[in-house]
Amino acid sequence: MPISPHNPERFPGAFLPVLLLSESGAILLRFGPQPEALRRFVLLSLLTAAARQDLLYRRVPNRYPALIAFLALLPPFSPALFPRLAAAVLTLLLLDGLNRLMRSLGLRTLGGADVKILSALALHLSFGRLLRMILLASALAAIRLLTLRRRRGEAFPFVPFIALAAAAELLWG
Repeated sequence: MPISPHNPERFPGAFLPVLLLSESGAILLRFGPQPEALRRFVLLSLLTAAARQDLLYRRVPNRYPALIAFLALLPPFSPALFPRLAAAVLTLLLLDGLNRLMRSLGLRTLGGADVKILSALALHLSFGRLLRMILLASALAAIRLLTLRRRRGEAFPFVPFIALAAAAELLWG
């Protein structure tokens, strides 16, 4: 059952506006007024909006991963854009293949939105930073799962944890 805006069980949802404000302040303090700071702010804003959608409706519209990927293609280009493009395609293929394999065995894994968001983030992060971000998001989600009572088979929103880990990686990684 999706979490409605009127449901008091909005644990991470209540903190998303605060996260967005802190992100913008941290980005300006860390990078100053330059194009990379604006790019990171827009990226984290898109991730925050996608996390909110995942929390409230357990669905993330395709526009969010598409905009995150498009953001990497805007100038000023990263010098490692083409290797990261290959890494993004590889990430998409690997995660989607793993997802399909696990589902064929009857196991619940990442949702399609999680795979697309992580693949789009591969355009912005090196492989090592992406792996570190996935590990941090998984650790945060595991901690949350340990404190959460949920029914078996119920969808679990993972995008908020991806957003938190990406914020940490983009700001301090």
